[in-house]
This record gives sequence, structure tokens and C-alpha cells, in this order.
Amino acid sequence: MINVFLCGANGRMGQAVQEVIGDDSKKIRLAGGLSSKAEKPFQTKLPTSAKSIDVVIDFSSPEIFSDILDWAIKNKLPFVSGTTGLSLQQQKALQAAAKKIPVLWSANMSPGIAFIKNILDSISIPDDFDVHLLEYHHNKKKDSPSGTAKDLEAILKKKTKKYAGTSAIRGGGIFGVHRIDLMSDSEVIVLQHTALDRKVFARGAVHAAKWICGQKKGMYTLQQTLLSTSR
Repeated sequence: MINVFLCGANGRMGQAVQEVIGDDSKKIRLAGGLSSKAEKPFQTKLPTSAKSIDVVIDFSSPEIFSDILDWAIKNKLPFVSGTTGLSLQQQKALQAAAKKIPVLWSANMSPGIAFIKNILDSISIPDDFDVHLLEYHHNKKKDSPSGTAKDLEAILKKKTKKYAGTSAIRGGGIFGVHRIDLMSDSEVIVLQHTALDRKVFARGAVHAAKWICGQKKGMYTLQQTLLSTSR
């Protein structure tokens, strides 16, 4: 049994993670968490003891992210995070933490996005294709473009000199759409991922949490967890 400490427990992603853990209660359980509301098993402050905890899943906010990461390091807990909007300093803190504990951070916990990244890493883009990235998210999402879009953009810029830019649209209750258009004078190729519900990200995070408990200290990616078939 894997015991999870969930940060951002009463947020939209935190609630989705709770549902996924509940669906897999024979292998993983909530041992506590950090929430803006004090309600069992959650609390509003980080606990002094982490004896009953095996791993941290974090979907909090940039404002409290650093305190949570420091707490995980202090207690030598594997750390899985999907918190976006992090500063450069916080990104560097993740790299430093990986020298002490297992760390997996991803702007998008969807296995499908990890699969698309693997595809992009493995292909060459012909010189005559212009490339554009379009992303949609719900109207409550704060960062624009999203962390996922920035990750995909970084890969695409390494693959082509004809990157035409990123468009970010916020509207309605869209969970997430990321579309890559490769456009030549005679044809268009489209690579698209659409999230149909929020639980797809929660499933990826829970799978990552189970996977990372067996790893040594270091920085890991969601793509690496896809090599494991035991979700």
C-alpha cells in the first residue's frame, strides 16, 4: 500500500486525484494532505511528521510550492508535481531537489501528451513545413500559454527553423487541447491531443506517484513512466 500526501487537495485537480485514488484503493491511499480548508484527512499547514507518508502529489500553487518542496526534501519523500506557473527560481529548486530525492514535475500529467512528446522527439520535420502550435484551456486557467504549450514549443523550436508561433485561447470549460499544424504549400499535417476530462491528468499523476516510489533520487519525466505497464 502506497500512502499519499496530497497538496492542493480541495482544488479541481486535487479532487480528481482523490477520485482516482479511491478507484484504486487496494494499492494506494490518502494519508493526508494540504488544503485551504481543514477537513479530515486534510489540514491547512504542513505536518511536522511524515512517518506514515510514502510520496507527495502536488497540485497546489506557485505561492506555496516552495514550502511544499522544502518539506518533501526535509522528509526525504518522492515528489510528483503538476503545479504550473513556476518561476525560474522554483524550476531551479526542482533540479536541486532531484539531487536529494526522486522528483517528477510535468506541466501536463496526461499519458497522451507524454506520447506526443515521444513522437516529436523521434521525428524530423521537413524544411518546407511551417509549424504552429494552438492550445485551448478553460477560462479559469491563469497561465497563458500553458506549461504544456511551452514544453511542446521548446521541442518544436529544436526541430525546425520555421516555427510560426504559439496561440493560446481561454474559454468555457475546455480541459485542454493542444494542436500542432505542420503546413507546406501542398499539404497539412495535424497532430492533436484533446483531454476529455480532468481525471486523465489525475490518472497520470497517480501512476507517476506509484512508479516513483521505486526510484532513486533524480529528475524523472512522465515519458519514463510509460515504460511501466502496471498503472
